[in-house]
Amino acid sequence: MIRSPGTIFLNGRFLQSSRAMVPIDDRGLLFGDGLFETFCAYNGRVYLLNRHLKRLRSSAGALNIHFPSDLESAGELIAELCKRNRLIGARVRITLTRGKFQGGLTLENDGGHTLFVSAAGLPRQQIDFEARRKSVWKAKLTNRRTGPLAAHKTISYMHCLAAQSEALLSGCDQAIMRDNKGRPVEGATANLFAVRGGGIFTPSVRQGCLPGVIRGRVIEIARRLGVPLGIKPLGVKGLSEADEVFMTNAVAYLVPVVRIDDRKIGNGGAGPIASMLRDVLLEEVSAATASR
Repeated sequence: MIRSPGTIFLNGRFLQSSRAMVPIDDRGLLFGDGLFETFCAYNGRVYLLNRHLKRLRSSAGALNIHFPSDLESAGELIAELCKRNRLIGARVRITLTRGKFQGGLTLENDGGHTLFVSAAGLPRQQIDFEARRKSVWKAKLTNRRTGPLAAHKTISYMHCLAAQSEALLSGCDQAIMRDNKGRPVEGATANLFAVRGGGIFTPSVRQGCLPGVIRGRVIEIARRLGVPLGIKPLGVKGLSEADEVFMTNAVAYLVPVVRIDDRKIGNGGAGPIASMLRDVLLEEVSAATASR
């Protein structure tokens, strides 16, 4: 279970979470008009934090949301937040909304915003990197579609929640969603990869998936190691008959998928390519977040 934060950061101030308040006319609350980033911090440090901030800034620019100056020192802010909450391992969330509703149903940017950052304690198995190396998922291929804003990590998250709820209720760990042509494109909370014939394949962002930070780094690692890589659509049949399937995000990092619905993937365990990439990735995370 994730431990709730005691102290959060809200609009320039550190506050006890019980005293933090967001106005009822905030556009994030009324319309889901906002963005977020979620990732792990260890010893107050975040792996690839600059890439998360770059994506958040890019999406804020695309959607005309003010990017606050507080985020220029996000590394120090997160370290202080973890320190105040006495957390060695934390799940950190940055939430940025357009701020107060001014009466217009447009994406107007008047310089207002709401920014809050929280850090909650991770469960033990996510602090232990050896335990992470043993993790596997079962996935459910749903008929849920990704939306037109799939390239942005918006707080309008109902379509992902609906898909993930469907997966969890069926005894699976992660939902796989489809693009507008019915092809598997990403998980409800993770990017999707398949391995066939020694090569890795993953859908393109243009197909309707989030440009995941860990997705991007895994692609770089695969290329560095000389693993053949294709950015191309995955069919339903091709996915279910893949030698390996794995998924990535900034909390789980990389997790092999051993079953999709009732079909076993490969030999039913973590495959060699997914395991190799996970080992390299976790070594990077460990080195980048070690106590200094």
